[in-house]
Amino acid sequence: MSGNCYFCQLCINAPAYCSFDSLYTHINLGHGNDPSFKFRCELTPLCGSIYRTLPSYKSHIYKNHRELIVKSLDTVDTFSTSNDDSNNNFALSYADDYEFDHERTNNDNNENLQSTNEYDEEMEVDYPLFTKAILEHDDAPFDMRKFQKYYTGFLLELREQHLLSQNIIRSVTSNFSILFNIVLKIIKSTGSGANSATTAAVPIIKVEGIINQIIRTIEDAAKNEYQFIKSCKEFFQYEKPHKIELNESGDCGYIIPIKKSIQNFLNKPDVIDLLVKNINETILTTKKDKDLLLTYRDGTAAATNKSLEKNINSFLLQLYSDDVSVTNPIGPKKDEKKLSLFYYILDDLPPIIRSLLNSISLFGICLSKLLTNPSHRRIYFEAMINDLNELQTQGLTLSTVTGRLHFAFNLLAADNLAANDLGGFQKNFNNGYFCRMCNISYTYKSIPLTDISFLLRSEKSYENYLNQVLQSKNSIFGITRHSDFSNLIAFHPIRSLPFDIMHDFSEGKLHESTDA
Repeated sequence: MSGNCYFCQLCINAPAYCSFDSLYTHINLGHGNDPSFKFRCELTPLCGSIYRTLPSYKSHIYKNHRELIVKSLDTVDTFSTSNDDSNNNFALSYADDYEFDHERTNNDNNENLQSTNEYDEEMEVDYPLFTKAILEHDDAPFDMRKFQKYYTGFLLELREQHLLSQNIIRSVTSNFSILFNIVLKIIKSTGSGANSATTAAVPIIKVEGIINQIIRTIEDAAKNEYQFIKSCKEFFQYEKPHKIELNESGDCGYIIPIKKSIQNFLNKPDVIDLLVKNINETILTTKKDKDLLLTYRDGTAAATNKSLEKNINSFLLQLYSDDVSVTNPIGPKKDEKKLSLFYYILDDLPPIIRSLLNSISLFGICLSKLLTNPSHRRIYFEAMINDLNELQTQGLTLSTVTGRLHFAFNLLAADNLAANDLGGFQKNFNNGYFCRMCNISYTYKSIPLTDISFLLRSEKSYENYLNQVLQSKNSIFGITRHSDFSNLIAFHPIRSLPFDIMHDFSEGKLHESTDA
């Protein structure tokens, strides 16, 4: 774009277009099937992303610059309207191959803009499983409470999705109030110049009262952090993280109550149906072919899982742990603000849903340096284990489901260092018995498996060695202490801490082979 002219980046001798609408039509008609499509958006200073397919570029334009292509919408693009569902959300249908039909609502003319199934990595894709409608078009009266709910949702989106600070949100709220005051003045001026019949039909005093109430609602929603959190609790079932006091000095960690978190997730549309459908399909598939191992349920560890033994229909719950640095990772203070994070995921979700970041939920967060203290570790993990054990023993109920839902812990995923630490094994890998699955020592690690034999660790041998460690206070076969999760139902350090293929293969052996 240069001045008021637009140029096609894909043409060698590109003519000038006086409007973006003309350029957009040219791109659709002339480069729709171009295999080397590569277009950078330069319409605003905030843009600049490169799109490698026409569908991804069109989706960006629809989302951010739609006002520039009003004319071309009627001639170039295809629309799909729906008379049955006028909610401003996305329509998603799960076919047998889990293909998505992703539709975005056009707020200006109440028609649904048909998108495509092709996306670039630059695109941000939302799925209705994790989103809610912003507006409702139904027969129910739209009262002030419903207005407050949607405005709180708007502020929540600004804060959590777009990461705007509270000061910016207050500025937005203040300007909204000013806009409503301007609207009120316009209505007053219009009413004062009308004849008596018009004035009787439009009671200005009533309109003024409604708008003043709206202004107060807007201002109260973002007045302070307390009021905002209160609105989130009221309308979106926000659950405040539990603060775990680690000592009298005020050091603490946080745990998000897992029962409430799972309840909110399962109350979303289609989640329960997806879980049950996927479990039934995998069970049916493995029954047809006994050699298939598709899920944790098909392995030997599931046969001894105490929670699954109690209720075979339990949903599987997997934990994941990782450390992140919130400061410069190569700076002098890189470990000063390092955080230990714990997540959970329902392992029975279909793979295409389970792989989405939105299906992974935060469970706990604590400063890593606080967990180096044995007393702090015991207090923090005890609170986490109690929460998980309560879920496994009591289950939970949903208003949309009859009966009680049960859950079973299956695995704790982590990199090797974190897994060894949580399992009570040695935390170095350049000497001793570094493997938590077998008793091989570092001295023999390079000998081919065809030339050496070694014993795999078992639950029985682990317990014997652990008893010796607790008596002698010395490491034996790589075991140094009790596991932090030893009191968690269905957990055992030998079977519940699998190797992470991403770290062992992608960052380990694959890296070595590509460097060779």
